[in-house]
Amino acid sequence: MSACSPTGGPAAGIVGLGPVLIGIGLYAAYFLSLPAARAHALLAAGAASAGALVATPGHFLLPWLIGLVATLVLTEAHARLNGQLRAEASTDSLTGVANRR
Repeated sequence: MSACSPTGGPAAGIVGLGPVLIGIGLYAAYFLSLPAARAHALLAAGAASAGALVATPGHFLLPWLIGLVATLVLTEAHARLNGQLRAEASTDSLTGVANRR
């Protein structure tokens, strides 16, 4: 069997990176600031996209784009919610005064 078989083996492997990218993005959104999480997700998505384009399997573009968009949207949403949660946890909602630690 060739590396780019008609059964779509390499394409399935490339599209299978989507959940990995989502996991990387969510990890970055939890532990990093919003700009750093964005940069981290974009770098991971760009590197994986470059690898996918070099492999050039057939019929992978639409699922790959869906995976990339899902990665970026979920990273952004998670980072924003995480930042909001940290802000709410560090200040009193009634007075706006910082909580004691």
